Amino acid sequence: MQVLILGCGELVQHIAPALIGESYQVIILDEHQRCPSPTPHYPGAETVPSTGVLMEDLQRCEIDDVDAFLALSEDDNQNAMAAQIASHIFSVPKVICHVGNPSKNKAYKTLGLNVVSSTATVSENMLLYLKDLG
Repeated sequence: MQVLILGCGELVQHIAPALIGESYQVIILDEHQRCPSPTPHYPGAETVPSTGVLMEDLQRCEIDDVDAFLALSEDDNQNAMAAQIASHIFSVPKVICHVGNPSKNKAYKTLGLNVVSSTATVSENMLLYLKDLG
């Protein structure tokens, strides 16, 4: 399975090695202008530097050939736009859009996106953990 990842932050640094370890082919679209440091090299992964033009970058990464797309940049709006492009223009079978701001979840879900919010997930896990303690 071939997976294209948009972003280079901490989340990508955790998920890319896990995917590679599961024998996925991974392409990382590195937004060098937004990354605190260059994306680490992952053996088995291809890193493609961003030009800053989203549609052009996705096409250079051959998005029309991937099985899954993960929009994991630090910019919620960019993630939503990239996920919509992947879903609606390139018909990528599996698309996940990360959203840091949980107030945007509902709006992005109405666009037909599969949205994951780390803030909402952590909050839910903490509440479950507190219930288990009590």
